[in-house]
Amino acid sequence: MFCKNCGAELKPGTRFCPYCGVAVGADADTPDADGAADADDGRGDDGLSDGLDNDDGLGGGSYDPNLTQPMPLGSGYGAQAPRPVPQEPHEAPPQQPYIPGARRNRDYGDYGDRGNRGHGGAKAALVALLVVALCAAAAALVVFYVLPSFGQGGNATIAKSDDSSSSDSSKTITLGQSSGDDSSSSDSEHVGFKGITKAEATSTLPTDQYDSYGTDHLIDGDNTTCWSEGVSGLGVGESVTLSGDGVQTFSSFTIANGFQKSESIYYKNPRPTKLGVFVDGNKVMSVDLADSFGSTQSFTLPKPVDGTNITFQIEAATPGSKYEDTSISEITVQ
Repeated sequence: MFCKNCGAELKPGTRFCPYCGVAVGADADTPDADGAADADDGRGDDGLSDGLDNDDGLGGGSYDPNLTQPMPLGSGYGAQAPRPVPQEPHEAPPQQPYIPGARRNRDYGDYGDRGNRGHGGAKAALVALLVVALCAAAAALVVFYVLPSFGQGGNATIAKSDDSSSSDSSKTITLGQSSGDDSSSSDSEHVGFKGITKAEATSTLPTDQYDSYGTDHLIDGDNTTCWSEGVSGLGVGESVTLSGDGVQTFSSFTIANGFQKSESIYYKNPRPTKLGVFVDGNKVMSVDLADSFGSTQSFTLPKPVDGTNITFQIEAATPGSKYEDTSISEITVQ
């Protein structure tokens, strides 16, 4: 059964169309019936349905509890579909590309840089931390590895020797001096050490009733003999020169300082406290000597030097308690 006015499907026995409010005739279920005639039979002079109740709800139609679907608003008698409102054409806002990790502003416009500023600050802090760590590591390398290599001098080691007038204890004295180790030079670049066979001095104390003090005592291997300078005073500026057979390489030397025949004689005579070292007249280094009886002191040249002779000059001395003759017991050159 269908409404002849709006064509809505109706349940059998329905008097009024719940959609348009038109009274449904007896022949409403016939699709090809004349809808206009049936519609006129149910209308009055004012064009309204005679069968409308005053208390009906929408458009004069009666409320039917058997309706299977809600009656749309404004669908009463004579209702028309609302006319669509024309819309002004407008352009859609440009879509921004999706950027992972980026945060958008409140108005959903361009991507804000607040998040970018946060990420930038974190990256800057990380870079600064890495720079500080690298600087600290570089400083540690300089302190622990580079600085110790500069000005590192060879150490003079003094070993206490046995003597009848001294105790049997031993001691070691370390003296700071210039380094004699040169890694840039190899042994193949030098002729090598050949040995010392001769010793000469600028002055020598003459032999007396007690002993002799010639330069040969410097290379005889006996620490109880000595060479003593023969000028007045402490002999500052006096020197002794050692040589061998032709050119050879000098790299280190060992000195038994003072007259070490006995401890009492050692302190009665002056002892050198500083010596200048020359090879073929060219100064190589200066060394400070410890004032210690019964000991030897070893030194290394800054680098091996080839020459025909090596000279040791007294640059400073400490006075003895009785005599003025500065003495050296032994010099061994390597």
